[in-house]
Amino acid sequence: MALMKRKEKSEIDGSAWLTTYGDLVTNLLCFFILLFSMATLDVQKYEEIAKSPRSSFSR
Repeated sequence: MALMKRKEKSEIDGSAWLTTYGDLVTNLLCFFILLFSMATLDVQKYEEIAKSPRSSFSR
């Protein structure tokens, strides 16, 4: 019985970092999605940037 308890405890301790890491990655993803959703895109600047590669490749 004592051997089983030790094994169960080591399995729990070994994967505890994974839960913390998963929470961190999820929080970072939510943070960057929030930043992206609040960003405003200037349509004129976007079109100018899109035209630049087109003009250089069409020569």
